[in-house]
Amino acid sequence: SGFGVSGDADVTGTVTGGASGYRLEWGTGTDPVLWTLIRQERPTGRLQMLGRWVVSGLPDSVYTLRLTLQGGSGAEGRAVVRLDRTPPVFRWFRVTARLDSARTRFFAEWETDDRTFAALHVRSQGLPDAVLDSPYITRQHALALPDGLPEGTTTVHLVARNVSGLSAQSSDTSFSLLGEFLSSFGLSK
Repeated sequence: SGFGVSGDADVTGTVTGGASGYRLEWGTGTDPVLWTLIRQERPTGRLQMLGRWVVSGLPDSVYTLRLTLQGGSGAEGRAVVRLDRTPPVFRWFRVTARLDSARTRFFAEWETDDRTFAALHVRSQGLPDAVLDSPYITRQHALALPDGLPEGTTTVHLVARNVSGLSAQSSDTSFSLLGEFLSSFGLSK
């Protein structure tokens, strides 16, 4: 949900507002019923390590961290965290031609098991290599390949990164464009 970790996490922050102390806790899910204390301490009023969330023994899942001020306002803040110790896995990946704004374009489309950021690497004969970043964090992506792909072989591969920062790279996928195919789609050679 909010962000991810793949191992123990140091929680840092600044506790102010007249609080005499704070409690940092974690619970399972997005609205926990039971909370486990990470650390209870007096604030320094400066940026400090509030506690270390040790995740050994916990299953990969969604958790909530809660910071509660003691004394003063008694305010509470929560952050939803996804614990994920595995890199993303590509479920499928394909290159397709489709109509886009009354013209034919080539798209790379793929799906991963995790929500990911992704970058598509494109290599075509006679052109500089291109890297196209997907602007979304999602499981399904589609990116238009650069216009003006030349006749011949184009090779693409993906690098996907999940919210925990773990990455995976797809194998190369190559396809060849022939002049007759390009002109049949209304594209120039």
